[in-house]
Amino acid sequence: MKHSRSRDLMLQMDRLVQLIQDSLNEELAQVLFHYLLNGSEHVTVTFLQTLAQRLPQHEDNIMTLAERIEQKGIAKGIERGLAQGIEQGKLEGKLEGKLETACNMLNAGMDRQTVLQMTGLSNDQLNMLKH
Repeated sequence: MKHSRSRDLMLQMDRLVQLIQDSLNEELAQVLFHYLLNGSEHVTVTFLQTLAQRLPQHEDNIMTLAERIEQKGIAKGIERGLAQGIEQGKLEGKLEGKLETACNMLNAGMDRQTVLQMTGLSNDQLNMLKH
């Protein structure tokens, strides 16, 4: 869906360029550029680069917005990566806890079938244990 909206925005490029060139003073152009940055998730760096080429008098401002979009994307990626890392750590911690519990259960003399049933570990995971 996001890509189709970005594509729709690119199709409106001519109208947008015409509006900015004919109707907007510098201040209103700035307001529009900031709206594009903050008000629409569908604006891409490619869109802004194309707009900057078509409006050379506004290139610096538009490219600054493009850099901010890239920075937002990088920050979002880092945030997502951290969340995935935390989740992966939790899963690994749970498995480690189950393996430790299984080892203790086996050392206490419990049969393998009961240990498998109680911990939810697979046979392969239980075979990896050195108890």
